[in-house]
Amino acid sequence: MTTKKVNRYYCDHCKKGGCNSGHMHQHEGICFFNPTRGCPVFDAQTTDVAANVKRLETMTPEELLKKIMCPACVCAAVAVANKGADSDEFISFDYKAALAAWNARQTEEFQAACENYCP
Repeated sequence: MTTKKVNRYYCDHCKKGGCNSGHMHQHEGICFFNPTRGCPVFDAQTTDVAANVKRLETMTPEELLKKIMCPACVCAAVAVANKGADSDEFISFDYKAALAAWNARQTEEFQAACENYCP
């Protein structure tokens, strides 16, 4: 019988684990629970998760989405706000639907821009 020791890497923010240090380093950069996370949708270097969580105290996720225009940043704020909350205080947000709508809007804008340049 042989045994093998394997390095395991964990996210400092959400405790997700993996065997590849590069993948876990990439995950930590965009982890919803990282207060200085980068936005994978807008390729932003950092987003202010704490400010968005504070905004959720006075507005719904849909209103916040209209204000900051990024479904991933809203989802991160909702995840942080829900962490440790009681089940009756959970904030609901449909990230998949919001991202699909955002992608559709981006596609429409791209096609409209192409019509001006393409014959």
